[in-house]
Amino acid sequence: QFFFFFFTKQWPSGLFDVVGLHAVLHHVPPQFPRGLIARATESVKPNGILLYKDMADTPWFPATMNRIHDFVMAGERIHYLPIQRFQEWASELGLTVEHAEEVSRYWYRHQLRICRKPA
Repeated sequence: QFFFFFFTKQWPSGLFDVVGLHAVLHHVPPQFPRGLIARATESVKPNGILLYKDMADTPWFPATMNRIHDFVMAGERIHYLPIQRFQEWASELGLTVEHAEEVSRYWYRHQLRICRKPA
């Protein structure tokens, strides 16, 4: 069972094998990301996966291109979540990072983390 978070009116009930936060957090105001990550973690079954992928805040050129893209395409000024902060929060929430990858495509850069919730 998979659940990918999109902006919905109500968070779905239940536990899921995989919860994905894909290109979401850069749209979330800076005061809310930890709560969203905590809520997503609560929805992961024991031994399940939290999949996180979002825009990278470094290096300078790809980060700038990410900002320009979202401003032009969505009219939004994005809020980067430094990957170190995500990893700190994931650890505090009991998750283990099993896979870490920097994904570059054209002039964009994203950060992927696959985290496991303990059984």
